Amino acid sequence: MKQFRVGLVGFGSSAKTFHLPLLKALNQDFSITAVVDRKGEDSRRLVPEASIFPSWETLVESPLIDVAVICLPNGLHAEVATRFLKAGKHVIVEKPMANTTHETEALIRQAVASSRLLSVFQSRRLDGDYLTVADLVHSEALGRLVHVEVRYDRWSNTLRKKAWKETGQEGDSLLEDLGSHLLDQALHLFGKPRALSCRLGVQRDGSAVVDAFRISLDYSGLWVDLSSSMVVRRSPFHWALQGTKGTFLKSGMDPQEEQLQKRLNPLNEGFGAEPEQLWGVVTDGEGNSHSLPTQRGRYLGFYQNFAKALRNEEPLAFTAQEGHEVVHLLEACRRSAREGQVVTL
Repeated sequence: MKQFRVGLVGFGSSAKTFHLPLLKALNQDFSITAVVDRKGEDSRRLVPEASIFPSWETLVESPLIDVAVICLPNGLHAEVATRFLKAGKHVIVEKPMANTTHETEALIRQAVASSRLLSVFQSRRLDGDYLTVADLVHSEALGRLVHVEVRYDRWSNTLRKKAWKETGQEGDSLLEDLGSHLLDQALHLFGKPRALSCRLGVQRDGSAVVDAFRISLDYSGLWVDLSSSMVVRRSPFHWALQGTKGTFLKSGMDPQEEQLQKRLNPLNEGFGAEPEQLWGVVTDGEGNSHSLPTQRGRYLGFYQNFAKALRNEEPLAFTAQEGHEVVHLLEACRRSAREGQVVTL
């Protein structure tokens, strides 16, 4: 079976935490043959088998790779992905796909013109809690849903002065970082909303970027509220679903990111499994409650699908068109916050 040669374009947190261990676990499908890393110290230590390039420009025309995984600041996604597509490489780009729908539309056209796959790493669609909620929604066990709330909070009260996400560059705020995940999940659960409103905030002292948001999606009879803040030490819940036949309430975040940070092998039996004490609770209309086991998260599924799509064995599950739709909603969020108005979609 052919191995696809991968270049990691950027070697920051997302590359080291997510892409590197997932690709190494699937060594029957992928081999990491190149890494773009200006300093080169971490990449030489963690990927000694790969050739190290000082910049993406020096890698783009290299015959060493078949697939480029773009792990650069958001403002570079469109330019760099376009160049690799033009060079005949398949491309995976970190979320959000780009900063504007003008850029995403151009990327989609370039992928078609180059006859190459273009995918967006929307990994939170493979969180165990999301997979559990998706099954619950599709089963209609809660009846007709009237209100869904999703919180994705963090405690990061001090500024990371050297982090590119703290510089205030366009597209580098919490809205793009975490809002892209929540909007992607909402689109896959409920489709495109009729309208939305958004409030953006700066809550940390000295912050140059938006570090809190509240998004309300209107589905004509269903309200979906998405929120995040960097100054929440203990979030009251992660998911809250209210329906005509009952409710579902769940706390705690998917364990895969923490497990990968601890270098747990994604192929291990316990990888992606959530402890029972974090399972969500379903309460019916009579007040009877029971725990609902959380499905195992499976970030490996992203790259397993990508390999099969490269071999024409199954359709691509994380498409550029889906990435475009997320960016369309991000644009609407920024417009709503700027104008203080509801935006009809």
